[in-house]
Amino acid sequence: MKIPHPAEAIFHRIAVAHGASKRCKEVLGGSGSLTINPSIVGKAHEIKAGEGQPFVVGQINPEKGYVHVFDEITLDIILTTVDTISDFTDYLSKKEKLILNGKLKRAKGEENLLAHYLKNYDSDEHLHEFVIPHNIEKLEIQDGDWEQFKNSQQRRNQLKANKISYSWDKLIEKFNHHILTRTQHYTFHTVEVGIDACIRFLARENRTRRRLLAMQIHELISKTPPRMRGTRLLLPSRIGDPYYVFLLLPFYKNVAYEKIRKVRREVLVALCQVVKYLNPNAQDIVGFATESGKEAGTSEDIVYFDARNWTEKDAEEAKYYHEERGFLSNTSLVMGRISEYPKTNDGVYYYSPAPNSKSAPRQAIRLEPKNPRNLPCPCGSGLKYKKCCGR
Repeated sequence: MKIPHPAEAIFHRIAVAHGASKRCKEVLGGSGSLTINPSIVGKAHEIKAGEGQPFVVGQINPEKGYVHVFDEITLDIILTTVDTISDFTDYLSKKEKLILNGKLKRAKGEENLLAHYLKNYDSDEHLHEFVIPHNIEKLEIQDGDWEQFKNSQQRRNQLKANKISYSWDKLIEKFNHHILTRTQHYTFHTVEVGIDACIRFLARENRTRRRLLAMQIHELISKTPPRMRGTRLLLPSRIGDPYYVFLLLPFYKNVAYEKIRKVRREVLVALCQVVKYLNPNAQDIVGFATESGKEAGTSEDIVYFDARNWTEKDAEEAKYYHEERGFLSNTSLVMGRISEYPKTNDGVYYYSPAPNSKSAPRQAIRLEPKNPRNLPCPCGSGLKYKKCCGR
């Protein structure tokens, strides 16, 4: 099975002009970022006596594909703003499309082009897009857009809300570390195609979805009593997204550690089966488990369930787990998308129903549940939330 990944859709060519920013700022002033002018092609970039435009980049060699040329200023801005593989490749792809379709006249610096992209959406999927007003033929981006966006209230709200999302990044790093060092406690070889599939699904989530996912784990930990089991199901936001099921299971001192880990893995796989049973259209299901209570984040299990080859036997087992064992019969269900630029109201971030769910009411998630800062961080670092992702 091939797992779709945004980075596999297209290869992007990138070059970094080290040292250009300092000289550009000395000569032209401003931020020091290079101007983008697609009308300059190939050898037209060469600067001769009295000819050419210094510190302007267009299309280096159209026959070999578009090359994104960054300087030190814009490279840092890009990598710290669209800082997931999905966000990064989406921006590059749509920028290329804009330029190759002849819709960009000029942009005074990559950072200003990025600001325009981040402030605008298409009308269907609410994804970022380069929007061209109806009364002009080509888009021209002036200087100052990035500073305006960077200092806006919506950007400040976004950065504040995104803090918790980096615990999702730390989970990815932790799983990758154990894969590379071969220190995984257990690896599945039957129901799942492997932990690499799990990590790829985790890594393909954009920054806003990572925020939602991390908030759900953290909230589940904060609301689940230490000696109780907790589960939560997160439905896809868009077609192609996986279903996520989160499990918290307490550890008991009088039960062998290996036995608890074995039971937790079995419960997690059973929960993935029940997700398919309750959602017949589900294809990709990711399960994540850790401890409940103060031990949360001490250990983690993750599984990927490919629900494409669903059999009658699988359905019978899932029905038993759901109806006889009560799996997902009384589980928190989250559906919808959170706002990328949230409006705050006493710490509450509202999000809308998922697509094709017109009757579902608006729901609310609190970024910081009651007294969360002394709880273990859901990223698994072993530190308290206030000393880790909550700083």
